[in-house]
Amino acid sequence: MEGLILYETPELQRPCLVAGFSGWANAAEVSTGVVTYLRTKLGASKFAHISPEEFYDFSVLRPLVTIEAGLIKRVEFAHCELFYWRGESAHDLVLLIGAEPHLRWHRFGQLILDVAQQVGVVRVYALGGIYDATPHTAEPRVSGLVNEARLLTELVAHGIEPATYIGPVSFHGPLLDMCRERSIEAISLWGRAPHYVPVRNPKVIAAVVSRLARMLEMDIDISDLREAAQSLDRRVQIAISQNPKLEEYVRALEESYQQVGEQAVLSAEDTNEIIRAVEDLLRGFQRDGGLDTEGDTL
Repeated sequence: MEGLILYETPELQRPCLVAGFSGWANAAEVSTGVVTYLRTKLGASKFAHISPEEFYDFSVLRPLVTIEAGLIKRVEFAHCELFYWRGESAHDLVLLIGAEPHLRWHRFGQLILDVAQQVGVVRVYALGGIYDATPHTAEPRVSGLVNEARLLTELVAHGIEPATYIGPVSFHGPLLDMCRERSIEAISLWGRAPHYVPVRNPKVIAAVVSRLARMLEMDIDISDLREAAQSLDRRVQIAISQNPKLEEYVRALEESYQQVGEQAVLSAEDTNEIIRAVEDLLRGFQRDGGLDTEGDTL
């Protein structure tokens, strides 16, 4: 397959593909955070990658360079990698992690599904994150969409809210549609993160991992994610306690969160002030060594 570099073709038992993409649909780093967590936790093995040349605009997503004492050591381009894991659950896994493509979405999706079918994938999970009017003190909601109506009951059974939306779409939507064309079941899960905490959020990552694990019939210990979530919550609470307007807003969010269709509303000016206050305080924690969201979430 041109554009796909395959190192091996693993033999897998009824594998499911779990895909995470950086970019537009990666609020709070939920999409990439979930897949990275699973790859590390399970010790998944890399078996393929998609060549980036056709699919990324490198003037937008620039390569990263490593220079030491004037000598260029390495240049890293955006990439999309695939890993596999064999376990004792109902399904082996194929994990995909990469940047959302800028170009040729259809060809990019077909390459993914070509290799998926080659290794016998029976279902695709595409993960995303979205910022929402969610209080950081509450259990995050997870919403979802499917490419076959009969899968909707599965969403509800696992505490996932069926999504309703009209607007611009990420790569997830076309990918689900391409799966439908190939008669592959596909589900997209979206973790809903507090919009006023614009950092990597292990609490939302944990909410998605826990539901995904149940759907995959996997037994996975996420106590480390829970601990990281508590650590972030403590730091956010300190930030909030220093801003009365933010305290008031979070209380209003908490009161309205359980009431479907109701949200605490602030003016755009107040919302921006709140976000700036939290960002400033979180940056202060990072400078002082008191907040490491990257390390907290593995």
